Amino acid sequence: MDKQLKNKLRDFILEKPFLNPYRFDLDRMIRNLTSNFRLLPNTIIVGNNKSASNTVYFNLLEHPQIKGASRRENRFFDANYWRGVNWYKSHFPKKSIEKEFEKSNSKLIILDSSPTAYLHPFAASRVKKLLPSAKLIILFRNPTDHAYSLWHHRVRTNVESETFENCVLNDQERFEETEKKWINDEVKEHTWKDLRLSYVSDGIYFNHIEKWFSLFPKENIHCINVNDLAKEPIIVLNKICNFLNISEYDFKNYVIKNTAKSKIQKTSKPINPDTRKKLVEFYKPHNEKLESFLNMKFDWD
Repeated sequence: MDKQLKNKLRDFILEKPFLNPYRFDLDRMIRNLTSNFRLLPNTIIVGNNKSASNTVYFNLLEHPQIKGASRRENRFFDANYWRGVNWYKSHFPKKSIEKEFEKSNSKLIILDSSPTAYLHPFAASRVKKLLPSAKLIILFRNPTDHAYSLWHHRVRTNVESETFENCVLNDQERFEETEKKWINDEVKEHTWKDLRLSYVSDGIYFNHIEKWFSLFPKENIHCINVNDLAKEPIIVLNKICNFLNISEYDFKNYVIKNTAKSKIQKTSKPINPDTRKKLVEFYKPHNEKLESFLNMKFDWD
């Protein structure tokens, strides 16, 4: 069987939830059957990947008023939208949990994390249609560091074969190619690894968040500087609590999630200084535009 035919067979199986042997288990079956009795989220981390979204998500779940999904980053609004709303709902708690919070007269937050959504051209409108009153959290990391970190992550997971310098050089071509696939609805979760991501364009944050601010009121969007999270994590988490109108919390078990293993950190090469310098200069006007729009100071580079 040739490679093309194998890929077609793979895609056919993966796109049939009840045939897919890779995703079937008893819990998933029960969740699918009870999806109509489950809640939708009212808060979503919509961006950005490789920007501490996992750290924020997992630590927020320590708060007694915040409940999460059975699967972190289910990526419904970008790569799994074709699966339908019931599939999405199947990941969240049952509606019966609301009674517990009603008894104590406390607010319940159902949190989702979908940090690649901010990139997708249709994700913002999809969220608005399904969850018009949702509160959104967006994290911003130094775009130069973000670009290199994302590239390195994909090299480490064997889905990127080009050098970082070649990716930077061909960034516009990669961006247009990926954008076309998204617009044509060709990107599924199991084909995401085949994308030639545009690491540099992903870091022009204003271009990606503009659509979110055009659809949601500013008071429904909370933006975080990842540098602040590194310096004062508990303060940053409690600012999110204030944004969500729930009580502050001590987050005494705070932990950093998804950092590279020490062995990988020791063996990975730092970004080429000349490449970094060029990217820093490239991003300067874009960062200034972002700062002005958000009325925030990032102090990157």
